[in-house]
Amino acid sequence: MILIKAFIGLFVIFILPQFFIKKKYPKMPESLNVLYGLIFSLTFTWLLAIIFYSMSIPNTYIQNIFYLLFFIGLILITKLKINLKPIIIYLLTIVILLPLLNHIGEGFRALDAASSWNRWAIELFFNKYHPIDAAYPILMPMLWSLIYKIQGNFDIWWTSQLTLFIIPIFLYAVLFFLYKELKDIVYILVGIFLYPYILMPQAINGNMDMPVMIMGMFSLISLYTASQYKTSRYFEYYTYASLLFAGLASITKQAGLAFIVFDIVYIILNLKFYKNKKLILIFISIAILYFLSFLSIFIPNSHSSLTHNIDHLKHLSYISNNKNVFNIYIEKLFYKFFEVPAILPIFKPILNFFKINFISPYLIIFGYIIFIVNIIRKKSSIINILLGIFFIIGVLVWIKFFSYDFRNSLWVRAFFILFFAINLKIFFKKYKPNSLLIKFILFIFMAIFGYKLYTLGDKYAYNIQNIGQKQVCLNPSLAKYAASLLQNKRCAKIYTNELALPFNYYVWKYQKEGKFVQMGWDYKYYNFKFLEHNCTEGGYIIFRKTSLYMPEWWKVQKLEKDKKIKKIKPLIYFVPPNIKIPKDYFDRNSKIVDINLTKSFNDIKFSIDRFTLNKNYIYISGWAFIKNNPLIDNKKYIVLTNKSNSKYYVFNVENVKRNDVAKEFKNEKLTKSGFSAIIPLKYLYKGNYKIELLLIDKNSKQHRVIFKQSTNILK
Repeated sequence: MILIKAFIGLFVIFILPQFFIKKKYPKMPESLNVLYGLIFSLTFTWLLAIIFYSMSIPNTYIQNIFYLLFFIGLILITKLKINLKPIIIYLLTIVILLPLLNHIGEGFRALDAASSWNRWAIELFFNKYHPIDAAYPILMPMLWSLIYKIQGNFDIWWTSQLTLFIIPIFLYAVLFFLYKELKDIVYILVGIFLYPYILMPQAINGNMDMPVMIMGMFSLISLYTASQYKTSRYFEYYTYASLLFAGLASITKQAGLAFIVFDIVYIILNLKFYKNKKLILIFISIAILYFLSFLSIFIPNSHSSLTHNIDHLKHLSYISNNKNVFNIYIEKLFYKFFEVPAILPIFKPILNFFKINFISPYLIIFGYIIFIVNIIRKKSSIINILLGIFFIIGVLVWIKFFSYDFRNSLWVRAFFILFFAINLKIFFKKYKPNSLLIKFILFIFMAIFGYKLYTLGDKYAYNIQNIGQKQVCLNPSLAKYAASLLQNKRCAKIYTNELALPFNYYVWKYQKEGKFVQMGWDYKYYNFKFLEHNCTEGGYIIFRKTSLYMPEWWKVQKLEKDKKIKKIKPLIYFVPPNIKIPKDYFDRNSKIVDINLTKSFNDIKFSIDRFTLNKNYIYISGWAFIKNNPLIDNKKYIVLTNKSNSKYYVFNVENVKRNDVAKEFKNEKLTKSGFSAIIPLKYLYKGNYKIELLLIDKNSKQHRVIFKQSTNILK
């Protein structure tokens, strides 16, 4: 019954709105019906999920609601005259995307996919939500949670993963319909250029980078189509669709906000073409309201700001073994941005033939050359120019803040794909394929697929799920060992910051039994009080590998030294029962020291890895040394100076071992260049403070540098 329930949910969410829109507006272009049908599907899902979450409606009620909608839908369909031509286009789209369908069952095993996005879907299944320290929107987790509620459990993930296959189907169907309606080769070119990305496993692995790209592509295509209808009433209809998809993109991932900005800029530049300016303003407001509606859920449940992790991501984006700026950019641009889609099999014969490593740079250069030619010939539209500008801006934003991973650049590529297609349009003639053979192939395929689907059962669903879940993001041997620790244990629990571990197949049943305690990806703010338990069987800690290199690893070493925990394997510890961790056990608050500031030199090389301000303290960590005198006996301090009265406070810092800095600069003395400081705000009076780092060398000379961060104390 699981599969039947899941497919009832998918039918109600995605198929039923299409029939409803078609019945309501039979004379509208097919592409417009599909666009608004999908907008209705996703918006309805979002609002419904928010209501279910806010009111904690039991899942059995939700199932009954969807069963009722399903039967109403069947009655509606029987009263409609079915047009076979659109169905043929949908079937053609499914055939084109069959290689993507092959990846279903592999997903939700990447770190973010399993331990963030799908974790939120599972939490929402129970009408709970615990965001991490970043404002990641949750449109897809909301959608998946509905699928889980309808099917009655969250053990089968690949049914919700099918949503990531269905949405590209609509995208390609829209492209087909638009080509049929406008005979514009741009839509075919977009489909071709987008195809290698759509076939990537990342398209349906559960991360949100490809979905936000697809939502953005819906928005851009709608706006391009609007530009083709400037003298028609459809001009505004397609613009509204573009704005609504941009809003949906913004609650898929934060990068979707770029598409809202793009739409607003385009509308401002074309304002004279809009007859109903009040209505366009209303739809701009609705697009923004999508993200605001997410914030209404995020802010009450989160203890961090919207941009909490931006500095951390920026730091990751600039990490390199070679600090030469040119080499950093080459590494980031070519080995991350340009590696996709060159790594796909579809491009390998081309790359091998021309003996080149990447194809993307050549496409980008060629695209902008054509663009310049089109400008000279006065054939470039406003939307074409905007696409070219937004692509360049998007690349620069990616380089600075998100270049630690190629997938963060996928949304940027949406701008270039449409930009390239528009500029390439002049080189192609219209092409109308003969679909007779395709129709026959589709008929055979659907007959086979229908029979196969009919014979599937719950056992098949679990088998597919188990295959993918065994590979969730880490070495299965570790998961097996974790399972052995909990086997036949009544109350023992595992505490872990290896976020994906509880979602592995081998320990999944223990996760459902509540035998895992998530420590979060960054445990430096934890006081480990959660280790206090009275289970006679004890407990266990399993750390992720990167924990060893975090500045606060001393907390674990202190626990081990004091025999509060016992190492049983590398990164795995036994936690005995009835241990006590005093409130001030990890207290390393910085204290005010009596130092008079004198004339200083600004010759410090430094990096701030973490800067956190809350109502109780300032936390600063990083590394620093005097450029031409990197001695180990340089004393470090933090100086806070009140900008209004110049009164200053000097705080000591904790020295932190930094092997990574010593290795980077090839100087063993720099292992002691690290520092961290926790500055209680109780020492400070109300005011705005500038923050400085003070180093005093062996000759008692002072060296100071001002941080870009400042703080405003209100009390």
